Amino acid sequence: MGAEFPYDAAVAVYRHLSKKQEVGEKFYNKIMAIPMLMTVIMQENQHLIVSQDDFAATSIVIHNFSLQRSHSFPKDKIRYTIQ
Repeated sequence: MGAEFPYDAAVAVYRHLSKKQEVGEKFYNKIMAIPMLMTVIMQENQHLIVSQDDFAATSIVIHNFSLQRSHSFPKDKIRYTIQ
């Protein structure tokens, strides 16, 4: 009977890890099914006019990337970096 306890514990740990891996793979596949993920950070200016102009320019950049992505690039993993 003493040998059954470590076996049962090992089976429980294996099942727990398998479930975590299954959930992780499901999440990974869901994210990778999205054609493109983009994170945009815009520094906000204190002046309203400048802030609105910056927002408009940032929106245009995002739109241009989406158009460029859908028409010119292959469907592999491409990352854009704007500095």
